[in-house]
Amino acid sequence: MSLLSGAIVILVLLICFHCWTCLSNRLPSGFVYVHDIIPDIQISLRYASEENFIGHVINGYSSNVSIMTKEAAIGLKQAQLLAKENGYELVIYDGYRPQKSVNQFINWSQNVNDSQIKKSFYYPYVNKEDTFKLGYIAKKSGHTRGSTIDLTLILLGKHVQIPLKPIKRNLTNNSTILYLDDGTVDMGSSFDLFDEASYTNSTLVNKTYQDKRIMFKNLMQQAGFINYAKEWWHYTLINEPFPDTYFDFDIQSSCSLRNHTQNFLWKIFILFITIDITHLNDESLNRTNLQTVLTSYSEEQSVDESNHSISDMNKENDKLEQTKHLSRWDDALEKHKQQQQQEKHEIPVKDEKIDNTSVPSTCLPSSTEIIHVEVQEFKPTSINDPIFSVLRNLFIRSFDEYYKQIEAQLNLKSDKTLIQWLDETYNDEQESILSGKYRCFILCSNQYQDLKDNVVGFLTLREETEGSIYIAQVAVRLDVKRRGYGVQLLQHLRHVYPPNTYYWGLCRRANRPALQFYLKNGAKFMNNDDVATKYGYDPTLYAGFEFFDPVSVVVPQIKTMLKTEPNINNSDQQPTITRTAEDNESPLLKNNTEENQEQQKKKKKTKLVKCCIIS
Repeated sequence: MSLLSGAIVILVLLICFHCWTCLSNRLPSGFVYVHDIIPDIQISLRYASEENFIGHVINGYSSNVSIMTKEAAIGLKQAQLLAKENGYELVIYDGYRPQKSVNQFINWSQNVNDSQIKKSFYYPYVNKEDTFKLGYIAKKSGHTRGSTIDLTLILLGKHVQIPLKPIKRNLTNNSTILYLDDGTVDMGSSFDLFDEASYTNSTLVNKTYQDKRIMFKNLMQQAGFINYAKEWWHYTLINEPFPDTYFDFDIQSSCSLRNHTQNFLWKIFILFITIDITHLNDESLNRTNLQTVLTSYSEEQSVDESNHSISDMNKENDKLEQTKHLSRWDDALEKHKQQQQQEKHEIPVKDEKIDNTSVPSTCLPSSTEIIHVEVQEFKPTSINDPIFSVLRNLFIRSFDEYYKQIEAQLNLKSDKTLIQWLDETYNDEQESILSGKYRCFILCSNQYQDLKDNVVGFLTLREETEGSIYIAQVAVRLDVKRRGYGVQLLQHLRHVYPPNTYYWGLCRRANRPALQFYLKNGAKFMNNDDVATKYGYDPTLYAGFEFFDPVSVVVPQIKTMLKTEPNINNSDQQPTITRTAEDNESPLLKNNTEENQEQQKKKKKTKLVKCCIIS
């Protein structure tokens, strides 16, 4: 038997053994791995590490994976969606807990010789023998039934930090505790702090922390969970499937080999057939091929099952690869200048195929597509108007998806996360809308009962001198981007302002989708950086753009485009919409003659760069 054949036999035997062990570690009926239901959930099991009140790994916690009943995991998925709508996501501290773990807690509380190395962090004012009597630990825990979970919130885009950072904190009764910062949302006290400061409605923490706990409680209640009053992080599924059953199986990793065995065996088969057909006799080459397969197998086996699946890792790698290929506006501009030089010498330029893998081009709706949306002007009278919260969520999610790929190019302040920066940016936007400094036009429909589902996008602008409009923001909901809604918002300005109105704005150079959007809709980028400097922006990060009349390219007719818009003065009332069909000939095209274009150029002294459309 050759070396290769022997290796194949051994590997097949190893696979069979591993599959047998996987079958022996199957979960009881009704239980699931949480990451199978919520692949993007963050898990930080404190009892699978030394970061807990005992100070070492707890019996039964063999891996950093969370197990729950299927019903609880589905409910948790709903909670994750609700959290994301508000700019957060969930972090799990503990889910299902084996009875052997609870027994260890009982033994710990009765061990008078314990060093109590974690006392100052977790139970500074409580004797450990009293932890059960005071209700901080139970001899029959809801966790053991599989539908109770300890968890908290974290800002979207952030990750749990290990090791924990102790921070001294004063309570309202003048006592002090140590807050263990792990990067999650600060709720006033740390997970597993055995103290009245951890009560959900505790007044020992200030009003800010109290409000956060109530917000979190309301979110979990919407998903079907009820809170334990003595622990702000502790929730149980209301309709739990095993209310009287306590389980004792260990927390072990799921078997990832089952997901990759077929691929691996296929590689072995291809290698064997290839060698058999070509009759390769070079022993060194055989060893090289075998080493390649063994390395591939090793890589597949080393996947960290406590985090994401292989498909999730591939997606993350794809995003990193996309980031490498992101081009700056300056490169596109230089290429366009070269093209202009060729056109001057009457050299025909062939159409080039642009790589769209990094940023998809803007897709306009087809002529037969009916978009059931309407443009309305939003005129709020109070900061409590519910539309504000809808626009905030839309704005943050719209930009976060792309900006987190290019965060290094944004040059954010070191003490600000991307979500915090976007939130502050929207705060400025909201203040300008409320004060009347900005006009706000929203694109919405009446197809859904939920307000947030009806708002598709919005545009804000500032009216400056007569005939000059500054476009502050154009944002479209993440799930409906590249369907022509941004174009529709720009088109609507033609029905608000007279022909030949001058529009301008500033755009981040790293934001390639935004650059494409404005270019495709007739914008020309300014050749100098004075405008960015004038308004306090870094010209190396921002580029100025301008155009006369939005959407100067030919776009399909949109059957539900409005010519008039109502004002939304009270969000509690449904505005009356008057729909009119679009004329056969676009009024923009009527004014888009060569003579008018020459007159428009003379009105502006700024030297313009001819539009370069990046497909």
